[in-house]
Amino acid sequence: IDFEQERQRLQREQEKLRAEAAKLEAQLSNPNFVSRAPAERVNELRERIAGIAQPSSQLQQTVENLQ
Repeated sequence: IDFEQERQRLQREQEKLRAEAAKLEAQLSNPNFVSRAPAERVNELRERIAGIAQPSSQLQQTVENLQ
């Protein structure tokens, strides 16, 4: 295994997760969206953000272990 290449791949994947979380957080920080969207949709977005946190932290730990 090329550790440098694997580390870069994991960092790209982690960046994708961060970007998705940022997009979802931006939606939830918009008061118009939160007030107009169904509660189910708002809860779904919050769950997705929480679901992104664990894989992101695991990727970070793996990247650190590869260094």
